[in-house]
Amino acid sequence: MRERLRRSIGDSPALAGEYSYSERRHVSGRRDHFSPNPKPAIDLPVELAYRAGMKLRPLFVALLAIAAPACNAQPQATPSADAAAALAPLEVRTSAGVRKFSVEVARTPDEQAQGLMYRTSLPADGGMIFPFVPPRPASFWMKNTVIPLDMIFIRTDGTIAVIAANTVPNSLDPVTSLGEPMAAVLELAGGRAAELGIAEGDKVTWQDSAAAR
Repeated sequence: MRERLRRSIGDSPALAGEYSYSERRHVSGRRDHFSPNPKPAIDLPVELAYRAGMKLRPLFVALLAIAAPACNAQPQATPSADAAAALAPLEVRTSAGVRKFSVEVARTPDEQAQGLMYRTSLPADGGMIFPFVPPRPASFWMKNTVIPLDMIFIRTDGTIAVIAANTVPNSLDPVTSLGEPMAAVLELAGGRAAELGIAEGDKVTWQDSAAAR
C-alpha cells in the first residue's frame, strides 16, 4: 500500500515538485526560465496576517492624521471659557478721568507663568492682572508673548510705580519693578496706557472673587 501511494505521488509533477524542463513547460504553459526548485508553498497564517494588515492600513493612516495635530498643538492662544467668565472689573483713575477695563486674573503660579503667552490680540478694554500675596519685587519677560504689552506695576496702595510701555515680543530681557515690592502687575495691549493718558502715580482699583482692591 505504501509503495503504491509513493508511486502515485512520485508520478504527479504537481505533487512531487520534480519534473523535467519539458514537463514544466507543458504544465505551466510558459517558455521562460524555470527555477530548479518548485515555488515554496505559502504560509497561510503569515499570508492572512499580511492581508489583514493591508486592509487595516487606511485606518492606521487616518488615526495618525487625527493624532498628529493634537501632538503638535500649541498652548492655548485664547482665554479659556472659565477665564472669560471670571473677568474682573478694573479702573484706573487718571488726570483725564476714569478708565475702565475687564481683565483676567492670574492667581495661581501656573496662571502667572502662562500669562498672555501665545495670545495674538487683546481687547481694547481687556488685559490681565497678576496679584501678589504677599507683595514682592516683580520681574517679567516676554518669552513666547507675540504681541507688545504695556506692563503697569502697582504698589500696595494702588498707585502706579512703573509703566513699561510696548514691551518687545519674545524678548528675554527682564522687565522689573526696580526692586520695589508690588501688590500687582497689570498687562494691557501695547500702547494703551499712552492712548488713555495712564501715568505713574495714577490709582488702580479692581474687584476679584479672591481679593478686593
